[in-house]
Amino acid sequence: MAYGQLTPTTSNTATGNRNIDSLIGEKRYLHEPKPNSGGMGGDPEQPPYGGDEPPIGGEPPIDPIDPPDESDEPAETKTRITYSFPNEFRGKDYESNYQGIDGFNAFNSTQKAATRSIMKMYESVADLDLDELTGSQDRNATIRLANADGTGRFDGYAGFPSSTDFVQGDVWIDSVNDPRNTNPKIGNKGYWVLMHEIGHALGLTHPHESHGLADGPMSSQLDSKEFTVMSYRAHAGGDLIPNPVDGVDQPQSLMMYDIAAIQAMYGANFDTRSGNTTYTFSTSTGEIFADGQSLGKPETNTIFRTIWDGNGRDTYDFSNTGRSQNINLRPGAWSDLSADSTAQNARLNVGLFTPRWARGHIANALQYNDDPRSLIENAKGGSGNDIIKGNIARNHLYGNVGDDRLWGWDNNDTLEGGSQDDLLFGGRHNDTLKGGPGSDILVGAEPYSNTLHNEVDVLWGGADPDRFVLGLASDYSVPTIGGPPANRILYDDHVVWTEGQNSYALIMDFELGIDRVQLRGNSRDYNRRSVEVVHENQTYLGTGIYVDNPVPHRDELIGVLVGIDPSQISFSNSSQFSYVYATTEF
Repeated sequence: MAYGQLTPTTSNTATGNRNIDSLIGEKRYLHEPKPNSGGMGGDPEQPPYGGDEPPIGGEPPIDPIDPPDESDEPAETKTRITYSFPNEFRGKDYESNYQGIDGFNAFNSTQKAATRSIMKMYESVADLDLDELTGSQDRNATIRLANADGTGRFDGYAGFPSSTDFVQGDVWIDSVNDPRNTNPKIGNKGYWVLMHEIGHALGLTHPHESHGLADGPMSSQLDSKEFTVMSYRAHAGGDLIPNPVDGVDQPQSLMMYDIAAIQAMYGANFDTRSGNTTYTFSTSTGEIFADGQSLGKPETNTIFRTIWDGNGRDTYDFSNTGRSQNINLRPGAWSDLSADSTAQNARLNVGLFTPRWARGHIANALQYNDDPRSLIENAKGGSGNDIIKGNIARNHLYGNVGDDRLWGWDNNDTLEGGSQDDLLFGGRHNDTLKGGPGSDILVGAEPYSNTLHNEVDVLWGGADPDRFVLGLASDYSVPTIGGPPANRILYDDHVVWTEGQNSYALIMDFELGIDRVQLRGNSRDYNRRSVEVVHENQTYLGTGIYVDNPVPHRDELIGVLVGIDPSQISFSNSSQFSYVYATTEF
């Protein structure tokens, strides 16, 4: 072979998820060993064409776009793949392989900086060691990147992994028909083209074709740049546009299905930001910061990216804005940082059409093999009216200022409403809810499940009149976040032959004449008596609220008014208790 070297490949294995498999090509690279002192081979008779060109006099400086190096020295388990920016190709090496590509010219400094940042991005999510070769070794790289006068009708061309063709993995960018390709900045068309073509070079395919391991293309609901940089569609259901026009915002990172597919091929990198990381954002630049370090400044003040986090107890701290937000910590979910406007949203069309905006600003990566290390555990809202949803981790959700709605979902969560009038749903397991100042509604238990096992929720209303919800009805209920109106007595295990005292709400600061308890049914369905309970090695005394059970001495405890004597309350006192009723049980 006159130029370059062959890198061994192996066949990929399908995950069974059609949407991920639609992006996984037939082959992936195997590990390239680091060279010995004698070099990596190639034709010894060839002169050493390679290395960065010297700076051009008078060339203006460019803004750095490299994100921080997020990985330590790669472990031996990582797949090493080399890349380079050659200065010259010999025509005879390509005349039979790239019939539609000609007019070689080297990458400029902006393209090189963008490429390095994208290589780090792929490294940060997958078990990859993408190693740049320079000098006389650059011709031996597996992925070689350069410009060409023509690449057919496309902005770029990349060879898929192959162990039989020495031009495997090479990336050519059209620098003549569209000069935008030579000025890649985060969020613009040139940067997207590079992410897309490097994806091909590593083994990713188009979602609209049937070249992947799936039986067909990706779901039409997901085939868009909101979910994968390998898509030609700006939004789901949009046209296939391989050469997007100005004014259409592009992804600023690999998106969730790119991350899932590249991890399926090479493994996931859980070393990336593996500590307790706090993510913030700039309202003026669109930058996302991890512990104060920028992940890269986009060309325009928009936010359109996916977050992969390796481990730790992590926080989305979006408290620096007065916009209302919809923050969702679940894998594959989007967070909208301006739910009441289109501020900093990516626009996905232009022209005379009704504006089409991205469904959010920040997406969470999908879980790799259901591994919980990549989850974001905590979230803080701002001073708008926020909705914050947790995930299966132990979440700490803080609404801050505004009329907020918080839902903890499925673990032992802590929810703090902050000031103003908040609605807090603990979800399953043992939760702590703190309303704070304002008239708050606190629902400790999961409204849609009749299965409760030793669930004890701790409820603090805080200042001002609060409502502690122990019962819901389908014809009158508190507003919920998704799902139909619930119709049940909370903390009732529905077993009439046993005394239910394993699941209940501890109401810590019930204020007589100010707060109320909401029950389902009417006052005749309940009784009260003094009770002593132990929760997390702490003893609490107060008034137990029991559901009358037809079996003697088998009443169901559903709540404890801590520090309140039974003589101080009456189920018929409308200032202390309110009732909702429905005739049809779930």
